[in-house]
Amino acid sequence: DPITDRSRPKNDGGQNLKGSSCKLCPKDWLLHGDKCYWFSTVFKTWEWSRDDCLMKRAQLLVIHDREEMVKNVLYSTAGCVWIGLNIASPGRTWTWQDGSPLNQTLLPISDPEKENNCGSVKKNKILSEICQTESKWICQKAAVLV
Repeated sequence: DPITDRSRPKNDGGQNLKGSSCKLCPKDWLLHGDKCYWFSTVFKTWEWSRDDCLMKRAQLLVIHDREEMVKNVLYSTAGCVWIGLNIASPGRTWTWQDGSPLNQTLLPISDPEKENNCGSVKKNKILSEICQTESKWICQKAAVLV
């Protein structure tokens, strides 16, 4: 039946994927390196921002080195931007959304305050903020190889 044949995707056994280095991101996401980034245009709390990224099958921005921070902040708008860094409960350490601890030697938090349990970035500095503050945010996820 020609209709069935047209509607069924052709399977070439993946032959066309060998050696491919083409990377794709969803619509309205920015490709940089091997990751896709999405930048909000509205202001929300840290938890709302985290949940929004999760609904996009992504996570709030995780920064593991200064180069990564600089490249991402260059694309962001002025002001504070939520990142995937927080203290789950008072007295605990700063932890990224991927479960890794913050390396404060490499990326120190500027002016940490006791009541501030959520991380943001502004002008290449990581800041501690009150989680109910409303800011823009950046989601990230791995690019898809095709």
